Amino acid sequence: GSRMRVAAAAEASGQVDVALSMYGAAAARDPDNAEAQVRFAAALARAGNPAQAEQVLAAAAQRRPNDRALLVQLGRMRLRSGSAGEALNLFDRVLASDSRSVPALDGRGVALDLMGRHPEAQDSYRRAQAIDPNSISVANNLGLSLLLDGRPDEARAVLEPLARRADATQRVTANYAISLAAT
Repeated sequence: GSRMRVAAAAEASGQVDVALSMYGAAAARDPDNAEAQVRFAAALARAGNPAQAEQVLAAAAQRRPNDRALLVQLGRMRLRSGSAGEALNLFDRVLASDSRSVPALDGRGVALDLMGRHPEAQDSYRRAQAIDPNSISVANNLGLSLLLDGRPDEARAVLEPLARRADATQRVTANYAISLAAT
């Protein structure tokens, strides 16, 4: 625990190599510790090693096939690597045991959008919103999905209130601007 806090502090202060080394040592020392594996994989991805990060998560998920946190993170990695179908299967595995998992519902929506299955994606985002109505990322993904589905007026209605929030990210404001241009 204390090593993980030190690694997080090192990473926050820009000492990426120190953090990566510490996360790697913690992951190697305790291969069944899902949190250590997830943090190590995330640090690897941030350091520009997404393939190695995906390998770490895949190995951890083999050892702990029902660990939802590992499956969600592996699903996200698979989305980034362009394997939307594999990601969808991972998110569906999580949802089979926890139908209220907002990260899995959101990831499922992204995978479905990448596969061109926008109405199904929107259903997944709306299910996630029903559980966590304040999630800016879920609402942003819903707005983007509506844009991809050729429904810019509906997208604008979703994105406009998000863009006005104090915690709106640049991605949200960019998607809102796209929705304005599309209408």
